[in-house]
Amino acid sequence: MALACFVLAKLCLRLASIDPSASRLAPAQGTVLVVEESRDVAEVTPALLEQLGYRVVRAENAAEAPRHLQRGIGVDLLLSDIVMPGGIDGLALHKSVASGFPSFQCC
Repeated sequence: MALACFVLAKLCLRLASIDPSASRLAPAQGTVLVVEESRDVAEVTPALLEQLGYRVVRAENAAEAPRHLQRGIGVDLLLSDIVMPGGIDGLALHKSVASGFPSFQCC
């Protein structure tokens, strides 16, 4: 639920910044690593982000996410669910990324 709220809030902020006289919204830039085990959410969230102009890389679980970072794909934002199955939740993923990838800025 928190993931969906965050994405919808960001989408609303982008839509609110549209000039009614402008024909198109300027595309966003950057790469988002979406970590989501729910198939439905994992299909909708990247689609929304891509419509905004982001490049999206998807990880099906928290254990898979660091592998994408190790490949050096240049992730600008890590977007994950908090509650995930498999022993690693979103908070543990955050700690793992913050300690294992010091150049990746975690907030």
